[in-house]
Amino acid sequence: MENAVKVAAVMGPVMVVLGLSILIYVKSWQKLFDGWLKNHYQMITLLMFMLVVGIISVRMYNVWTLDVWLLVTLGGWSLILKSAAALLLPGAVTKWSLSMAKNTPLMILGALIILAWGGVLSYYTYFAA
Repeated sequence: MENAVKVAAVMGPVMVVLGLSILIYVKSWQKLFDGWLKNHYQMITLLMFMLVVGIISVRMYNVWTLDVWLLVTLGGWSLILKSAAALLLPGAVTKWSLSMAKNTPLMILGALIILAWGGVLSYYTYFAA
């Protein structure tokens, strides 16, 4: 569990900041995604970084028990699967996922999920006894 806490100590606050940023600046994020939709090859560096971070996360903690630390495992695997799919099927997966950003309520829902996920990880890492 020590590794889960280490990963969550980074993953949680990053997700909180990302979720808040999307909620506050949803239109700016939609413009960014729209630009990537027009030229999704600009995302290759980001996708490679996501893949590396996902692999590091899973290598540090890959335990499938039903507790709060499962969020660390799921976070790592979601980074791996999303980035690998986007790199292996760049036209289909990337354009499909980026086109969903045009739906503002869906963006807000996604931001709330990211914020809650990061909030739970941050709470259990920094504040829970």
